[in-house]
Amino acid sequence: MTGPRRDARLRASRHPGLPPRPLRSAFTLVEVMVGMGVLLIIMVLILGIINATSRAWTSSVARIESFQDARAAFEAVTRALSGATLNTYSEVTYGGSVPTGYGRASDLQFVSGSAAATGVAGQLGHAVFFQAPLGYTSDSADAPLNGLLNVCGFYLDYSRNSLRPAFLDTILGARSNPYRFRLHQVLQPSESLAIYAHPADKKWIALALADSRQFAANVVALVIVPENPTEGGMGATSTSAATSVSSGYDYDSRSSSAASAYQNQLPPVVEVFMAAIDEVSAQKVCTTGHAPELGQNLLFKTPATLEADIAALDAILNAADGNRAGNRIPLTHRFFRSKVVIQGAKWSG
Repeated sequence: MTGPRRDARLRASRHPGLPPRPLRSAFTLVEVMVGMGVLLIIMVLILGIINATSRAWTSSVARIESFQDARAAFEAVTRALSGATLNTYSEVTYGGSVPTGYGRASDLQFVSGSAAATGVAGQLGHAVFFQAPLGYTSDSADAPLNGLLNVCGFYLDYSRNSLRPAFLDTILGARSNPYRFRLHQVLQPSESLAIYAHPADKKWIALALADSRQFAANVVALVIVPENPTEGGMGATSTSAATSVSSGYDYDSRSSSAASAYQNQLPPVVEVFMAAIDEVSAQKVCTTGHAPELGQNLLFKTPATLEADIAALDAILNAADGNRAGNRIPLTHRFFRSKVVIQGAKWSG
């Protein structure tokens, strides 16, 4: 006798006190293959979920880090602006050789607006330059004098990272130091203050640019809006005498045409708007040495269209159909906006 019955009898004869165990059939080859197929499908799904989660995490971290730098830069801009000063004083005014009264005078200057207003070559969008008692010195012996005056400023350009050591470009190549939109900070040490040597021009701005440094990358727009607290803005839409001499966004506290308006006065309120993109987006559009058009030359010409220009910029960065710059690449971006009260302003129209 052969087969399962013989095997069962043999087991029973060896263990007479135990009942014979029922026979169990093994998995067939087809069942094993189906099981392996199901297992492979589950593994592929799990790996896909892990991969998608990893990409989302990496993207989120990169986006957060990019915008953290932009937010820190934005807060630094608003904080520095709030401390701007002109240190005004009263001075006798003359009509010919006859004293006619007293007027505001200052040896300092507040300048903001377009490159035409600031004189900064290569500037994109707006910039602002002023003096503030920040106490920054190049000599450590002067460090305890934390109220010393400094020239401070912020502007945008499209350039490579100037802080990067040159030998890295030699080793890794120029492509490792790509062109980007960059926000620069100007902070001239107190020992180098040149504003007093140029009471009638803006050469002090050009001299202060030697002390500029990259502050944040991928900032694509900076808008400075000096505002009149009584009229709502310094632009051409305002009707008061204090704002009628303003040309668009440009503001110059030494403007001779503003003798009866805001000459030698700080704007009491400055609205700051900034737009930034993340590094992944920058890699898509910043591919050459020429700045891509993202609205810098098209928008923010007059305060009257500020809200419309912000909406247009959002459409450009989202690559919306019919956007004014013709951009077709959606860019991850974030806007920052705040109104800054300048503490040293003593406004009188």
